Amino acid sequence: MLEDAFALLDTDGDDALSLAEITARIALPPAVFRTIDGNGDGLITWDEIDAVRGRMNQDPDALVTLARRVAGRFGGQFFQPGEPVRVTLRLAKRGAGLLRELRLVEMLPEGWTLGNLIEAAGGSLVKAGVAENALVLTWANVVPFPLEIVYEAVPPSENSGAGTLTGQADYVTGDGAAFSTGIVPTILAEALSEAMAHSADTNRDWRIALNELLRVVQLYNAGAYHGSDGTEDGFAPGPGGPGARFHSGDLDSNWNFSISELLRVVQLFNSRSGAYYVAEGTEDGYIPGVY
Repeated sequence: MLEDAFALLDTDGDDALSLAEITARIALPPAVFRTIDGNGDGLITWDEIDAVRGRMNQDPDALVTLARRVAGRFGGQFFQPGEPVRVTLRLAKRGAGLLRELRLVEMLPEGWTLGNLIEAAGGSLVKAGVAENALVLTWANVVPFPLEIVYEAVPPSENSGAGTLTGQADYVTGDGAAFSTGIVPTILAEALSEAMAHSADTNRDWRIALNELLRVVQLYNAGAYHGSDGTEDGFAPGPGGPGARFHSGDLDSNWNFSISELLRVVQLFNSRSGAYYVAEGTEDGYIPGVY
């Protein structure tokens, strides 16, 4: 399956993938690309992918995992331009093996800057030669797991759309073997104007809750809907005088919901991340998730 995906992305047939070829179909953070691109030539070959897979499949005496929690808007998946976002990184270890070295690299999206480092968990901050949008911490010898690192990430003050936090911990076990957690990404999206939210999203939190979905089901079951002041969404079931605007889910703007239109709202509700976002080129101007 992975081989098929490689062939599909390799549009110029040179047996290597550029960042442009990948991002034409997949939202891959540049930091992830650079990690896989072992020789730094700007192309990913199948051998480089195989090498990453091999490192991930090894079974070390000590296995370190990295997790991230973001205290942003609307459940942590959104940010306001210029408003700091608090990020907590948790490093845990399984297995009795000890570590000789541990290095954590956290990359912020382009245009973001590193704010306050609130908790370094005993790590030494590396600054020399590191960009303003990177946090690098190192630990030597015995490390008291679990570790929690807390910092603030500051998005640019102007509109910036979506961005990806990417982190990776590299470590050396007692026998000198080197391992990595692999890249751990978290996508954050700008909290847009409430006016841009879907009509079904009555509290404008960029999520379709169950009660909001059931409201659309109610409009569908009525066979028609109309504009109505004073309701949670500005609409009411049944025929009536048209309102000033159509429901976002009424794709053909005919004042009723078809089954396909209802299922589209269900798709936004079922988003793996629980959120949805605006997007050009879709039937309703939205996509499930935030990317």
